[in-house]
Amino acid sequence: MRQSTSPGTSHRVTALLLIGIGFVLILLSLLADTVGIGGGEGFGYQQLIGIIVGLALILGAVALVTRTTSPSTEDPYDQEL
Repeated sequence: MRQSTSPGTSHRVTALLLIGIGFVLILLSLLADTVGIGGGEGFGYQQLIGIIVGLALILGAVALVTRTTSPSTEDPYDQEL
């Protein structure tokens, strides 16, 4: 039997996954030289690109969550009697 999930739940799981990937990418970019995957001494442009992409993933995921969980714009008190 298949469980039905609401669309908001699947978006939330996707957003959490993207946030996790973004944080890992930022962490790897910041620690690339320490871990041994950096191209040389100092902070390189590849590390900067990794940080920017990681931030974009995190911000996009936050926008996805807030868009799907935002309250309705309809005013519940604006009804005719």
